[in-house]
Amino acid sequence: MDSAIYKGRVRHRRYLPKKHEFVYNLYLNWLPEDKIEKDLSMPGVLSSSHWPAMIKYKRRHYLSPHELSLSEACALRIKKDLGFDFQGTVTILTNLQYFGFCYNPVSFYYCYDQQEKLVAIVADINNTPWNERYAYCIDMREKHQATKKFDKDEEFIFSE
Repeated sequence: MDSAIYKGRVRHRRYLPKKHEFVYNLYLNWLPEDKIEKDLSMPGVLSSSHWPAMIKYKRRHYLSPHELSLSEACALRIKKDLGFDFQGTVTILTNLQYFGFCYNPVSFYYCYDQQEKLVAIVADINNTPWNERYAYCIDMREKHQATKKFDKDEEFIFSE
């Protein structure tokens, strides 16, 4: 699997306390965990190390616990939420840090088993203004939908 850049649109709609909605374009980086160091190694421009760069991957911006690799952190979350042991590879769909700033409202961790079959997606949601962070696991072996709720008036559905 190769690294890539995906583009899309985000739509947000809220009905309470008053109706509000917006749509904007975005792009996200698709990075296989085992290729992050190699693919982000252009000194001064792209980096996953401690060296300065315009665009950086910093492990601390992503799924906790931060002292573990992404695949280990995903395995812990999958075990806790879905009840099965995950062993395999992880590819992250996310924003990186640009010019020292990382605004990352959502990262998706695509978890593939040893036969390269997608078995789970971990959605790591960051409600930035309130510094709330939640991770949701979607069991791709069975169902293909999960609902996110930060409060009773807001809902977000992830589906295949």
